[in-house]
Amino acid sequence: MNESNRGRLTFGLVLLLTGVLLFLQLDPYSRAGFGMLWPLYPVLLGFMGLFNRSGKGFSLILLLVGLFFLLRNLNVLPYIPAMYIWPSVLILVAVFAIITAMGPRRHAAPSGGEGRYSATFGETKQTVRDQDFKGLSASALFGGVELDLSEAGMEGDNASVDVFVLFGGAEIIVPESWYAEVKITPIFGGVENKTAAQIREKKVLVTGTVLFGGAVIRTR
Repeated sequence: MNESNRGRLTFGLVLLLTGVLLFLQLDPYSRAGFGMLWPLYPVLLGFMGLFNRSGKGFSLILLLVGLFFLLRNLNVLPYIPAMYIWPSVLILVAVFAIITAMGPRRHAAPSGGEGRYSATFGETKQTVRDQDFKGLSASALFGGVELDLSEAGMEGDNASVDVFVLFGGAEIIVPESWYAEVKITPIFGGVENKTAAQIREKKVLVTGTVLFGGAVIRTR
């Protein structure tokens, strides 16, 4: 399943879950509802995020945190006061951010290989000058990514860009001669394609998912 279809599937599952919880909420004698089952949202988003090419680490944390709260609400785990839980979650996210910042960064290979760019609680700006550009992936988790491809070249006819945004933003700048086909799925977010090229000799396909954030594809 490609990134575009996976994003649509995620959006459909979120709507389905919301509908089911709304029905459960109508029963005044039922304990099941948003108050108890809200952790299903991070579980669902975290699980689906594991299949993306970027942002897998944060998706795993989201999944584990959601499972913890779900099992806690269902009394499977012993009750732990929230005053102890949220500081632990913040520490976990902070450790992940520190490890990500200290780890080696992967950049677009000059031979046309795919590069990965990420921003976690910060900002990443990069200019890609690869003259045999084939593709890359970008993820923004509580941060922003700006990738400038205006000086890149494409020997073939097609290239791809995969974007994953969670509470952040991504900006992709492409050459004016490239035709950009955008198939990003926004979930409580926005996507804007500001490119104007109509000739499809050189096409870049931009796919991915935007959750509570935004993505812009434009030219200089």
